[in-house]
Amino acid sequence: MAFSGEVKIQAMVACGRCCCICHKFCGNNMEVHHIRPHADGGQDTFENAIPLCFDCHAEVGQYDSRHPKGVRFTEKELIQHRNNWYQKIKGEKKEHERVRETDSIKISHKEELEILMLHRVLSGKELMGYIYDIYAVENDYDEPDNEEELDIICRFLGRIQEIIDIEDELELSGKVRCAYELNMNLKELYDVGYMVFVEREVRQISGGGKPKEDFPVLVVRILKKSNAGIMKI
Repeated sequence: MAFSGEVKIQAMVACGRCCCICHKFCGNNMEVHHIRPHADGGQDTFENAIPLCFDCHAEVGQYDSRHPKGVRFTEKELIQHRNNWYQKIKGEKKEHERVRETDSIKISHKEELEILMLHRVLSGKELMGYIYDIYAVENDYDEPDNEEELDIICRFLGRIQEIIDIEDELELSGKVRCAYELNMNLKELYDVGYMVFVEREVRQISGGGKPKEDFPVLVVRILKKSNAGIMKI
C-alpha cells in the first residue's frame, strides 16, 4: 500500500513543498515518508506522513540497527520535525494573508478609468510566483533621493527582467537561487525606505489579421514608505 493522492496533496500543501527536516524548497523533488513503517503497523494516513527531500528521505531510511552508528531518527522526533514545520508554514500563510489584506495600493490604470489593486510583495519566493509565465513588465517608482537608492532600484528592476528572459530555461535550483537574490533586492529596497507592490494583469494584443491573444504583464510599483498612495484596506 502507499499514500493516496489526497494524502500527498494535503502533505505537500502543509509543508509548502519544503522538506520537514532540512526545510529546503524542493518543488517536484519530494517524497512522502511513513513515520511508522507498514511492517510496524503504520497506516497510509496524513498523521503518519512526513514530506521529505530525497537526501533526508535516504538519511532517515538508511539507519541499520544491527550496526548502529550515529543517532537514528525516531518516530517521535520525525513527528516533532513535521509538526514544527507545518506550524511554521501555517503561520507564514496567515501572516501573508494579513499583509495582503492590509498593505495595498489602488492606482488609475493609464488613461483609462480602470482601477488596479496592487499588493505588497514580501519575499523573493513570492515574487517568483508573480513572475512565472510573464511576457513583460510595466514599472513605476518614486524618485530616488541619491545614487545609492537609484542603483538599488535599477538593480532590482534589471534582475526581474533578466529572470523573465530566462525563466523558461531555469532549472529548479536556478529558480531557488533567483528567489534568494530577489529577496536580497527587496531587503535592500526596504532598508533605504522603499516597498514593492505588484500584480499580474492579462492584457490582449491583436494585429496582422490575427485573433486577439492574451499578454500577461507584471505591474511593479516601487514606492517610498511615506507615499500617500499606500492604503490600508
